[in-house]
Amino acid sequence: MTQEIDYRGEASLLEHALHRLLEYASDTGVEGSDCIGAGWAVWSEYYGKTHPHSDEGGAVTSYSLQVEGCPRPWTVQVRRAKRSPGFEAMQSWQAAIQAAIVETFPNRQPLEGPVSLCLEFYLPLPKACPQRHGPRTNWLVMHQPKKFDNTNLTKACEDALARRHPVFGQMLILNDSQVVHTQAWKYWDMRPGGQGHTEITVAPA
Repeated sequence: MTQEIDYRGEASLLEHALHRLLEYASDTGVEGSDCIGAGWAVWSEYYGKTHPHSDEGGAVTSYSLQVEGCPRPWTVQVRRAKRSPGFEAMQSWQAAIQAAIVETFPNRQPLEGPVSLCLEFYLPLPKACPQRHGPRTNWLVMHQPKKFDNTNLTKACEDALARRHPVFGQMLILNDSQVVHTQAWKYWDMRPGGQGHTEITVAPA
């Protein structure tokens, strides 16, 4: 019997495609694992690595998600009547991380115990970068991303991961003190019109 699918949005259509693959496997005798593997590859590509990875026992081994928007470093608000632009930019980026957690993992409990982080910060190309292919290639070789301290970008990200969403309450870790190992890189966002994004993977250490 075909399972009823809610057709709201493209994600539901892809889920429906997975069910059709399973039906095909049942009707033709093709190994179900082959169909599932092919379908899951399409599903994961669509979500941009947003589903949790599990081992054979079903235990979650990592959470991965992508957050749009230029990464912003940790900034301390000095006591004043008006918040600084840097502090407000950091808060907006952290809010985007929290929103991505809610959207990607709506029913997941935060990881407990020690965790490791893999962070990839993609920064928008500056206006000084040439538009023509040849000069741009030479410019990229000579100019690696220097804006924003990697340590402060990591700190702001860790803080957002361990902060409950103000409405829905989701978080990926209980406290940033759980982080025992971190890998962090800075790259240019080479997508056409890219305004920066962050790829985050959290896994039990």
